[in-house]
Amino acid sequence: MTPRFFIFALLYWFSASSWAAQLSPEEAVRRAEIFIVQNGYTSAPEASVKHKLDDESLELNQHYRDKVNGRFNTLKPKAIGVRHGRTDGSEGWSVAFDYVNPTLSSYQCRLVTLKLNGSDMRVEHTSGRRNNFAGFALGKP
Repeated sequence: MTPRFFIFALLYWFSASSWAAQLSPEEAVRRAEIFIVQNGYTSAPEASVKHKLDDESLELNQHYRDKVNGRFNTLKPKAIGVRHGRTDGSEGWSVAFDYVNPTLSSYQCRLVTLKLNGSDMRVEHTSGRRNNFAGFALGKP
């Protein structure tokens, strides 16, 4: 076995085993906070925003510049809570963020959901109920 093959096999095993591991709620929050910055939802400088944004389910803007302009400074950068479960009822995490300027009511928040292993992260189209998330409650939504 060549050293190159051994290193490749070791890296593959490590990434596969860590990929399948369940994230702690704290790690889910940390990843979601990075995700919203990298996808242009906060007031962070544009240099922090990825060149290929993750799509939302019902996003009308298709061009990068339109997406960035529509998302910029809509969410506060720190999560207000995390709960077990995704909005579709599947296993995972829902991480809540306050709107910078709530338009409908101060009772709503925006949710980032992800699978338990951290994959399939997305900003949900529907708003969450802020009182279900404030305080980092870990019960089922």
